[in-house]
Amino acid sequence: MEFQWSEFDAAKTLNQVPVREVSATPTKGFSTRVMIEGLEDASHWKAADQSELQARISRLISPFSKEHPLRVSISIDGQELELQRLKQDLDLHSTGRHSFSLKRVIEKEKPRDTLELTTEITADFFGEKWSADNESNFFSKFTKRYPKFGLARVAGDPAQKRWLYRIVRNVDCREIKDYQSDNYPGDFSGTIYSLNFRMLPSADDTAQSSDQQVGATPPTGSLKSLFQKLAGVSIYRDGFGVRIDPDWLDMSANVTSGGSWYGLRRTNTVGHIDITSQGNASLVEKSDREGFVDTAAWRQFLLLAKKLRDEINDIYEALRRGFNDSRKPKTDLAEKAPTPEGAIRELSIQAKFGQDVRSTLESQQAVLEKAAELFSNAKGISAKEAQSFKDQTRTALKTIQGFRRHQNVANVDASVELLREEIQALRSQVRTAYDFIAAGMAAETLAHEVHPLLDRASELILKSQRSVQKSGLTQISNDLQGARSYVRLVGKQVSILNPMLKIYRETKDTVKLSEFLKEYEAYVQRRMLDENIALAVNVAKPFTVHIPRGRLMQIVDNLVRNSEYWLQVPAAQSKVKAPTITIEVSKPTISVFDNGIGVKTEIEDRIFGMFVSDKPKDTGRGLGLFITREILLRYGCDVALSETRNAHGRRYRFDIDLASVTQ
Repeated sequence: MEFQWSEFDAAKTLNQVPVREVSATPTKGFSTRVMIEGLEDASHWKAADQSELQARISRLISPFSKEHPLRVSISIDGQELELQRLKQDLDLHSTGRHSFSLKRVIEKEKPRDTLELTTEITADFFGEKWSADNESNFFSKFTKRYPKFGLARVAGDPAQKRWLYRIVRNVDCREIKDYQSDNYPGDFSGTIYSLNFRMLPSADDTAQSSDQQVGATPPTGSLKSLFQKLAGVSIYRDGFGVRIDPDWLDMSANVTSGGSWYGLRRTNTVGHIDITSQGNASLVEKSDREGFVDTAAWRQFLLLAKKLRDEINDIYEALRRGFNDSRKPKTDLAEKAPTPEGAIRELSIQAKFGQDVRSTLESQQAVLEKAAELFSNAKGISAKEAQSFKDQTRTALKTIQGFRRHQNVANVDASVELLREEIQALRSQVRTAYDFIAAGMAAETLAHEVHPLLDRASELILKSQRSVQKSGLTQISNDLQGARSYVRLVGKQVSILNPMLKIYRETKDTVKLSEFLKEYEAYVQRRMLDENIALAVNVAKPFTVHIPRGRLMQIVDNLVRNSEYWLQVPAAQSKVKAPTITIEVSKPTISVFDNGIGVKTEIEDRIFGMFVSDKPKDTGRGLGLFITREILLRYGCDVALSETRNAHGRRYRFDIDLASVTQ
């Protein structure tokens, strides 16, 4: 069949467009052939770069599936463009490959849903500063510091020679808060690729390397252009693309323009998730195929996809920061750890030594000038030898004069003092930043908790208002209406509460921990009742500390809130009949723990690091425990995750060492 585009102009409806039957020889291997002829802008279609066409077709029909029900081939004036080679290009040029799947198995008549993730990393992932020489040093340091992380070298399989490291994660979906197994979205699988565009070869280099691959067709244009047009994670049902917002996984949410973000960036990511009509029937597409209907199953699918994103980001963050740490200069174990102050002292000592050397050389200048004069007056047999010494003396004099010319270029002492002041100022700014972050988190918590109370107050006022209206008490009804308006106003003000609250003064208090914890127990009582969680305070050896009360409240409350969160994930709710948070006091330590599932093994060695969290990124920022430890260190105290393990084989107990402030 054939039709002409020009005939659409005269037709008012589609059935008025003439369609003609023609005879043609079937193309081998394909059941349907679409031929477009007579295009006006022929130069556009004959251009070397056809990445736009490749990208658009790849969005419609998956180029990743090995057994696709519809295999597509495109040719322009006889030149083939094979879409399925995109996967080969990504395997060949990506810096990170993340293969994943969601699977359900039935254990003891109950479903067990597991996210399986395998991450493979190339040397290019670490950037231009990576070299084969420092690989051993990095691997040794990283695995020693984080033995539970799961970093392993890839075996010497020739087909896998690009991949340097492999990390495997298996996530029990019941440990994800808000996960509902009753709304299981169905099994799915896919792959996400990370790219470093600076490491991509040029179009000529790519064509040459592709020629060496068996069965691969050289690409048109640059791979960078193609990958950029395909940026994001696509969803394919039975091999056909579902149109969806390119950043539906919110990969751009936490990205900054600086180089401190090591996680996935949407613009540097190409990936796919494969679902099927039979296995994922609960994921319902909108009538226009522009995304999915907001059902319970879709929300669970989105929750799991974002969990995969967070797991990959955690792996990236740990590897890049670990690599940066491994490149720091080695120090003698017997020596103290290097500090900025120590470096400044060393600079000052070396500068003073340089000044002493300069002074010594200047004092010898007169001697050299006298020697040069004597060599000039030498006669007889030694005159020739004296001339040689005279030349050497003049060279030495020029060197000394060069030192003297530079002696006033910079004031070394002033420069060292400036560095010292700058470091002190920066440390003060960092501490202030921690305070602002902590205050912001407290303000956010306040806003979250006050709203339900205000809503309840508003409901009670409305109920009372209706009662007095029935009784004909108009004035009281008007007063209640005014009160209700004020409640709404307070709610609005709390919603826009500025996180940069004024920090409480650093006034230290003498705090009896037994009394303090009784007050804290009363403070959280209502919250715990609402969450059906018990708080047990056990004071074995009471003691008193000298520390700001507000700081201590911040520290204890952060640990308790973490326990609250993890006692409410499905895995804990199914395994723990009586969820309990325990605070133990035994001089000089406060211990906070719960009877939940414990800390995830892969992050137990990094739990106090910045941005380390197993919570979803829209719930946890990975700053709470980091700030808690920073506050304690400020007063000479510390917090640690005890080596003790619970019945699930996980560490679970946080010990706060308050020895330095104990009275």
